[in-house]
Amino acid sequence: MTSRRATTPPQTLRAALALLIAGLSACSTEAPAPSVGANLVVRRPTSAEDDPFSTAGDKFVAITAEVPGKPDGEYRVVKPYIPGGAPITLECGTAGCTGVPFGLGLQLRVELWSVDPATGKPAAPVLARGKTIPFDHQKGSTAKTLTPYVTRLNRFSPIYADDGTVAATTGLAGSTSVALPQNTGEVLIIGGAAPGAGKKNAYDPASYSSFSDGVALYSPNDRKVQMISDVGPEYRLAKGRAFHSSAVGNGVVAVVGGYVSSDGGAKLTNSVEYIDAAGKVKEGAPLTFARAGATVVQLFANSNYFLILGGKGELPCYAESTTGAQCDNDKACGSGDGCYKGKCSQQLNCASNTWELWHPTEGNKAQGKLMYPRWNQTAVRLPGVAGGYVMLIGGESEGGVRSDFEVVQFTTLGGGIISRADAECDPSVTALGGCDGQGFFWKPLVQGIPSPRTMAAAAYVAVPRNSPTLDYRHVYIVGGFSDAQHTKPIGLVHVFDVNSGSYINEAGFPMQFPRGAPMVAAAQGGPNEGQVLIAGGSTSETIHLSSAELIYVTVDKSTGAPVANLQITATENDMPDGNRVFGTVTALNTGHVLLSGGVGTGQEGLVGQGAMSVWAPF
Repeated sequence: MTSRRATTPPQTLRAALALLIAGLSACSTEAPAPSVGANLVVRRPTSAEDDPFSTAGDKFVAITAEVPGKPDGEYRVVKPYIPGGAPITLECGTAGCTGVPFGLGLQLRVELWSVDPATGKPAAPVLARGKTIPFDHQKGSTAKTLTPYVTRLNRFSPIYADDGTVAATTGLAGSTSVALPQNTGEVLIIGGAAPGAGKKNAYDPASYSSFSDGVALYSPNDRKVQMISDVGPEYRLAKGRAFHSSAVGNGVVAVVGGYVSSDGGAKLTNSVEYIDAAGKVKEGAPLTFARAGATVVQLFANSNYFLILGGKGELPCYAESTTGAQCDNDKACGSGDGCYKGKCSQQLNCASNTWELWHPTEGNKAQGKLMYPRWNQTAVRLPGVAGGYVMLIGGESEGGVRSDFEVVQFTTLGGGIISRADAECDPSVTALGGCDGQGFFWKPLVQGIPSPRTMAAAAYVAVPRNSPTLDYRHVYIVGGFSDAQHTKPIGLVHVFDVNSGSYINEAGFPMQFPRGAPMVAAAQGGPNEGQVLIAGGSTSETIHLSSAELIYVTVDKSTGAPVANLQITATENDMPDGNRVFGTVTALNTGHVLLSGGVGTGQEGLVGQGAMSVWAPF
């Protein structure tokens, strides 16, 4: 992991926007200056095309305090932006002051607003935005320095740190990135692989010759990348790996499976490591099966039980049959069977059709069967009563590209249950459907998707729309390939309504470009929560995309009950460094989405894409 030095130092908006924060109790005509304050130091990209403050025209600066449980805009001050003017100081010493209440998890949002030329007042559209990391504002606490990074909207912007460096990586494919749950919002970027010289197929594990044991830390507050694995060997992975899976638990991050180096090539591994709260890497108990690209989720909140499902494995999933009935898909075969080489064949236990329950110190706790094998699947975790659901979408099996999704349920009820394919119904269990046929407490639910797809991406979007009659809980299934040879990219988004159990539009919503293996993340927090970035991906195993687009929703209340309308539009600019696949996109708690790593096609073959950037929803 490296940092690039900028040609010009980062600038502030007249050095600072100094914002004094006080409890509402201090807001009176007799109130003295507050004893608790925060220096709001606004940062911005320094390049002319990315600096939002250098754009032509008059502007207003709006500072909004996002307070949990309060309507957006209740705590806001708007003042004209005067280039070269004095720092904007918002004091809580008058009757009309805009104080910020004491509380936990507050954030300050800085925006540039347009000016209505007819009235000279603030008007749409918002031109730029940045937000602080969450902070706790309590009586008697020390003053804080908060540094929101204000960037133009719907645009990838380079990441300038205060010391003049630009955040960058060494350009690895198959890394994982996870956002840590603390207020700092830091992101761990783990492992990855560099392409071999002259290699052209990004989808072939043999194209990668160097597997990284590195762990990097990105901090949204100071916008720096640190290689914590350089501190010492106890901070590095024991096995350099790529195309592994990672998930955050309660003070640990699990790093599961993937490909590791073997005799100059790549092989699957069953190794699991975990990063503890101090950043040290420790080896855990191995999995039963070696697997890459598995789905990994934290099973329960505040726990370190991880559910590991499916993925590419080494062993066959079917016993080849010469007497089975002819078939062209799994549904043509009976329970426990699948279609393999045109014959209904008995399933064998393998990585792709099993799950494993793993704990950092307790090891491999349990195993169970999925209904069908799948690898190169995408997945989302859905919340549920005393547990939740994992939705495994599409992927591949020996029979070809899958045209279904499978939902595995887990719950603390009944002593702790995970649904599995070979389980029998227990009449003593009444939770969540039990044996009444109304739920899928034991056997996983399998349901079709509108078209077969592998190497797709997915996002679960649950956004309160300020209306009790609009419950917006949807799964976006994005792109992918319709063939296992990765030659037929899909240009559709299908939307599954979790409430109704059906698709909003069976025909799908057209994207700007067909793209397999796109990078997808949903922006978090604030008035623009739920916008989904779709970046890069491929049209074949050797041709990759530099473009990006986004999904957003407008709500129409003109006809009575509110109606959500899904829209897809292009981003304002392409990703830095050009075409890119197998990088990571991570939603930050500042509202930005972080883009890191990946590979693209250069003149001589695959090249690492090292430029990092942040994208801001509009």
